[in-house]
Amino acid sequence: MSRFVFAHGTTTHCPRCSEQMALIAPDLRTVMALGKCAPAGRAELIAEREGVSIDAARDWVRHSLDAACPVRIGRCNACDGALRIWRATWCPHCRRNDVGAYLALPRDPGSH
Repeated sequence: MSRFVFAHGTTTHCPRCSEQMALIAPDLRTVMALGKCAPAGRAELIAEREGVSIDAARDWVRHSLDAACPVRIGRCNACDGALRIWRATWCPHCRRNDVGAYLALPRDPGSH
């Protein structure tokens, strides 16, 4: 069972794609057991050991473990330069602090 207790239904945003996802923090023993588990059964193992819903476990596997979600990049409103993360407020190109980033289309994770 996880040492971190979050209120039921607590959510956060994925740092890669900005989608809302369940906020869970699996125990280290659970994460270590995932290495011996088939990829298709990882979410079920987390749900069983951590006592969370299967949907929350699938979200965690998709966003945190596999990083299978599409990467979104933010664009600067001032110079249209690519920001490092979707929620950035500082632009490395024009060095403005109040960029008010907007989300660009998802980027293919394979093209860096």
